[in-house]
Amino acid sequence: MLLAMDHPNIPKYYNSFVYNENFYIISQYIKSSANLSSELEREVFFTESKAKEIINQVNSVIKYCLKMLRGIYLSINFDYINFFHDDNGRIFVSFL
Repeated sequence: MLLAMDHPNIPKYYNSFVYNENFYIISQYIKSSANLSSELEREVFFTESKAKEIINQVNSVIKYCLKMLRGIYLSINFDYINFFHDDNGRIFVSFL
């Protein structure tokens, strides 16, 4: 399922393995300038255009996941979702 996911705001999945009873996932490296969740908590004010940009990118990921996981129960719990962005402001979403 993860191999089939191809969205510009979701890090690419390459492989996974178990080693010493730990599960590891190998995915695309994103040079992140900040964790978006922490940044959103610190910011007091966002311009309308900045808020729209963030919401549109996150909404795009959620719509894509709902389409890909059609028929599978999906509970979106923001405690298990990591939002971050690269130096160009592109938002990435990874699921823990």
